[in-house]
Amino acid sequence: MTDVQQMDNFHIKGLYQRLQGQFPKVEWRKLILNNQGAPKWKFIFRLAICDRLATRDRIARWGINTTPLCALCNICNETVEHLLFECEVSGSIWKKVLRWQTIPRGNMVWQREIQWVIRNYKGRSNGAAVYKVAMTATVYYVWQEKSENISIEGKISRCYTTGDHTRDLFSSKPNTKASSIREEVGLLPIIV
Repeated sequence: MTDVQQMDNFHIKGLYQRLQGQFPKVEWRKLILNNQGAPKWKFIFRLAICDRLATRDRIARWGINTTPLCALCNICNETVEHLLFECEVSGSIWKKVLRWQTIPRGNMVWQREIQWVIRNYKGRSNGAAVYKVAMTATVYYVWQEKSENISIEGKISRCYTTGDHTRDLFSSKPNTKASSIREEVGLLPIIV
């Protein structure tokens, strides 16, 4: 607070910068900020970049009793690196994405892939925008597939939700709109 009191000219921008502090910008920030993908895709993508996804390997390191094997292939330990690029299931998806984007190279390890995208897809060209969205969506849907495999394996049924009505479907308050959607679709949340 003494820094603010010592300011000769008070400006909101100056106050904000002093309160926020100075931090170095991360290289991958434009992969998230200039990405036209869905917010939930970008959230999972950011967690993957920061190695913060709750993979089985990471959960086991927390001391929770779980098998560290990949939920998609059941061969190797499930790390972000393995789940997104080394697993045979996700590897085949990445090959198709690269072929669709006409990128003449094979899969790389996760950190090299991030560096390659930062280096080769700078700017706001259409090709860069499409690749960033494709990469973000692929990471998200591989993560979803992994989560779905765990749900099926653990005999927990997935509940049907529609867009903005997710909160209403699980709300303790009765909601006629959410009830009519459930009846229309013919699916009710099932807890096994």
